[in-house]
Parts: sequence; C-alpha cells; structure tokens
Amino acid sequence: MQLDLFQWETIELGEGCQNLGRLRFAEARQHFAKALELCPDCPGAKRGQEETEFWEGSLAEADRLPAEKALVFLWERIDAFSFSSSVYHLALRQSLLRHLLSILSGMDGADVWCHPPALCRGVLHLQLDENVEAGRSLRVLTRRWPDNGLLRRHLGDALWRQGRQDAARSEYAAALLLAPGELAAETIPVPGLREIFMEQDPALAPIYGYFAGILPLVELETEPKTFEARACEYLRQAELARTQGHHPSMLSARRALKDHAPEILAEYLEWLGRG
Repeated sequence: MQLDLFQWETIELGEGCQNLGRLRFAEARQHFAKALELCPDCPGAKRGQEETEFWEGSLAEADRLPAEKALVFLWERIDAFSFSSSVYHLALRQSLLRHLLSILSGMDGADVWCHPPALCRGVLHLQLDENVEAGRSLRVLTRRWPDNGLLRRHLGDALWRQGRQDAARSEYAAALLLAPGELAAETIPVPGLREIFMEQDPALAPIYGYFAGILPLVELETEPKTFEARACEYLRQAELARTQGHHPSMLSARRALKDHAPEILAEYLEWLGRG
C-alpha cells in the first residue's frame, strides 16, 4: 500500500517530535526538514524546528557555564517555556529535568544544594513524579533549612503522593506557618482545606484546620516569627497540656494566647465546648 504525501509528512513530523523529546537534536532537525520538504506549510514542523533550535542552543549555552549557573539558567528556561499537554512535550520536559539532575549529580554537595526559593534535587524528583526519592532528598534539606516553608510544602507533596497523609499534613501545616504567601496554598490537596481558605487567611489555616480536624498542631524547629505562628504555638502548648492533664501549664498557655490573640482563644474555647 502506497502512502500519500500527507501520511509521509505526518510520519516525519512524529519522528521529529519523538527525537526532540529525547533531546536528539540532529535527528529531530532531519525529520522536521523532511516534513517541510513534503509540506512546506506544515505548522508542526516549523514549530518543531524552532523548538529544536531553542533547546539545542539552550543546552549548548548551559554547557559553557559553571554547574550551578547552568542549573539556574536551564531551570528558568524550563519554567518560562510554554509546554503543551502533548505526549512529546511531556517527554521533552522530563528529558530536560533529567538533564538538570545529571548536572546536579556531578556537583560536590549535590544532596544539600538548593537555589532559592526551591530549586534542588528533591524538587526535580518531585516534578518527575519520583516521590520516594523526592521525599528523601527534601527531608535532608528541611533539616538543613527548617525555616524554608516552600521546601516543607514540597516535602508534604512528596509524602502525600506516597500515601503518607498524616506526615504530609504536618509538613503542610508547618509550610503554612512559615511561608503562607509562597505556597500556592489553594493547591494543597488536603480535603476541606480550600473551604478554610475561603474564610481565613492561609497563615491562619493551621489553627482553623486543627479545629476542623484536618491539620495537626505542629511545633516549629525555630522560634515562631509571625503573629499567626505564635498564636498557633500557644494553642499547641495549651492543647498539649490539656491532653496530658497538666492544668497549670494549660492555664499558662491559655493566658498567653489570650494576651496575644484573644479572638482565637475565644474560638478555641467555643471549639472545646462543642466537643
């Protein structure tokens, strides 16, 4: 059976896209050029040529940079590029992320390297849906930088995807206390949390999430720095003392919460009354 020109053009275009997705630029160029020979107005082939030139040039430029600068340069290129939902664009993005991991693996101290706000080995694994590896790497980094709320959010995502939801909820609560404005908080997957965001500032979500039974009260590893984080710490101390039956400590924590955030104490006492 003889194929018509349209079918040959489609085959060449598909081969070009597959090779671009694997970062095989020379082969991609050849197939896109052949598709254009068969159909000079083929928009997919023209776009494929442009993308091949862009990414081949980007990787070549990164090769001339020191490793850390190359990582940042390529990460910014990936972040700014308009990837579609097509299979080949998914493959292209994954190949680029793996290229970043290969650069990172050749660096000294790769396990603890992090470029603000959160370019690191763990985030690259997370974006590749390699959640166990992401969790291990992010755990190392959150111990090194316990005040980085965005890293805590990413660790929560890695744990959530592994089905470790209780551990993930703790990381999400810590992230909201540390950096509520950096997290795209509305995308946190805890059921019921979005409804809290509709009524409360994300920084208060750990408190109201606890009242709703969807987030735990967590102890930060460093001194709470914000009004909301301090209020949550006083609440945590009050609840810990109450559940342990330590009445003097409970009263002391409640007094501190009353002095700091009387409206939260009032809602806390109302919550206790409903229980």
